[in-house]
Amino acid sequence: MTIAWTINVDGRVYGPYSTERLRNFASEGRLAATSLIAQEGASEWREAREEPEFCDLFTQVPKETPRVSAPVPKPMPAPSVPADVPEGKLAQFAVVIDIKSHSPGGFERAITSLGSA
Repeated sequence: MTIAWTINVDGRVYGPYSTERLRNFASEGRLAATSLIAQEGASEWREAREEPEFCDLFTQVPKETPRVSAPVPKPMPAPSVPADVPEGKLAQFAVVIDIKSHSPGGFERAITSLGSA
């Protein structure tokens, strides 16, 4: 018998998904250790890291992690200022987002690629 899983995001239930599909979600960063999941039809939600089928995906990093030299990325060029902004003035934007998965996604990478955020 195949187990089907559901995911609870802010009270909205998604699924059912197979175990394999949830494992794929985790590898894509779409399922975090703290994501609430349950077997289809169950009423008790548990964090993904608490389920035996998924706990191996969210193992703790050892206290002493070996250091690896990595190339330092080049700084991003400063974004150009739109023509309608008076000289000497900077355009300012406030972007507010509530990221529930605790993992960086495409939106966060896009924002930080524009400069300091």
